Amino acid sequence: MDKRIHLILVAAYVAAGFVGMIASWLASGQFFIGMITGAVIVMLGALSHEFILRRDGFKRVLKGVVGLRDKVEQIERGIDGIQKDVGKATADARGANTAAQQVQQIQELAQKTAEEFEAFKSQGGSANGLAQTVEQLQAAAQQTASDIEIIQNAGNQLHSEFMAMQQQLAEQQQQFEQVQAMLQQMQGTMDALASRPAEPVPQPPQQTAAVHPDLVPERMPAQPPPEQAVMEQPVMEQPPMEQPAPPPAPEPPAAEPAPDEPTPLEQPVMAPPAALAATGSDLVNATLQEIDAHLSQAAGDGNADVTLRAVVEALKADAVDLYLEPIVTLPERKPAHYECHGGLRGADGTPLAVDPNLDPTGREELMRSIENALLARCLDRIAAVDAAGLDGGACFYNVAAETLADRGFFAGLIRHLQANPALAQRLVLECPQSALMEYGEQAVQDLVEVQETGCRFSIDGITDLEIDFESLVGFGFRFVKVGSKFMRVQANTADDPESVRGLARELKGIGIDVIVENVETDLSLVELIAFDIGYGQGSLFGQPALMQRTA
Repeated sequence: MDKRIHLILVAAYVAAGFVGMIASWLASGQFFIGMITGAVIVMLGALSHEFILRRDGFKRVLKGVVGLRDKVEQIERGIDGIQKDVGKATADARGANTAAQQVQQIQELAQKTAEEFEAFKSQGGSANGLAQTVEQLQAAAQQTASDIEIIQNAGNQLHSEFMAMQQQLAEQQQQFEQVQAMLQQMQGTMDALASRPAEPVPQPPQQTAAVHPDLVPERMPAQPPPEQAVMEQPVMEQPPMEQPAPPPAPEPPAAEPAPDEPTPLEQPVMAPPAALAATGSDLVNATLQEIDAHLSQAAGDGNADVTLRAVVEALKADAVDLYLEPIVTLPERKPAHYECHGGLRGADGTPLAVDPNLDPTGREELMRSIENALLARCLDRIAAVDAAGLDGGACFYNVAAETLADRGFFAGLIRHLQANPALAQRLVLECPQSALMEYGEQAVQDLVEVQETGCRFSIDGITDLEIDFESLVGFGFRFVKVGSKFMRVQANTADDPESVRGLARELKGIGIDVIVENVETDLSLVELIAFDIGYGQGSLFGQPALMQRTA
């Protein structure tokens, strides 16, 4: 649709909304009702316009599918013609073979006649008439030999043409199979576009807090209300865990989900092992001691300080919940890894909410210690997933910038991972690009030592693709997370769009997998699949689900 038509339609929607607003205002005598009426008219016009645009896109896709089917029919007709030509050439070759046999019989007859003539001549018979007959037979034999040579040459040529036709037929059959596979892929894409999951996607829990917006990762959800915390959760299919040196892949599950429906998470009930008592691991105890040291200096009697104490008490009491958000393979949508989010509950069981009015001045050390303690508690939860006997992929956890700069905490984390090699093999620590740019130089040694335990890293929050990815591989980075909107914008605005489209293939070649996050619609998924992206994450594939545990 022409750009001017777009502008005219938009102006028409706005004008109609304005007229409707004035008319409703005059009719009701209330300006507020008039504004609502005008907004509704504009929204309805915009929705109609969007429907028209989407309908045109589907028409083009359907035309492409019809064109592919016509191509398949043309190829089938060409194959039928080739088969007919091959049959004709085979018949001609058989005819040439029959003619050669007849010539051989004539030659044998001529030789027999010559022998009879010699026998007659030796007996004194008249040879004049017989000599003429023999000469005629010899001339006929020479002519027949010449004809045989011509027929043999024609047979050789027909044989060559027959072999060429067989090769051409094999190529045409291969092309036909490729077209059929392409048609099936297009049909699957059309089915995915035309269908939606039968049940609505559950809403994610509200964001939890530890008294400051920077206390927890950006995507950390909160504990749902008590009446929702015990609700039945769907079953989680745990795919095989990806390792730096991958072991033999386990057998796939018996029943795989439909390609257009994400596999929901399982809701296992985990009995925490002895290592997960209220005191927690040595790493947890060390962070709680740091909190006690900073709390007496930073906390007072204000509302914010009361919330600080509530957060500290929740950490000490191990009132920490773990949520798992699926990271799926594309285009199969099969869960492969999980991103972990930590949430805190107060003494009454309700989530601790963020206090936007909290002034962190003078509390930076306490905030960092609380963030570290939450990470340590969540590491114990991830270890409990293994203790429950579940087979799953890697567990991603977002590390705050302050934690990345805390070398003392990283020393304790390294000791903890060395003592828990199974946890280290499963764990993937996520670091924002901005944090690496700010603290990367001072964290280099820590990253190297953490990598040596078997733990891997992922970089997210990408705002600039001009990154030395090969250097990141040396520090243990095996994943890159890119926003779906950012990826599409880069592909449409870059000087060389193909370089962006080939980014996933290039990174895969050096050992880094690309994960596109914030995927929300099937239409955006179709476009991302064309980029050869291996993994996806977002509300389209499932919301974070609470991992329940028994006391």
